[in-house]
Amino acid sequence: MDIDKNDSNYTNNLLIKFSYAYILYFFKFSLPRVIPGGLNIINQITEK
Repeated sequence: MDIDKNDSNYTNNLLIKFSYAYILYFFKFSLPRVIPGGLNIINQITEK
């Protein structure tokens, strides 16, 4: 049972790390290309 539990935790950690890496990659590279003024839009939303 311990082995199965460790395996599930390991895969969950991999999924979480992959998700964070994908989100960081998206915001760092994809978002500026899709929306050049993305930072300005985010600033306007947070100011309101």
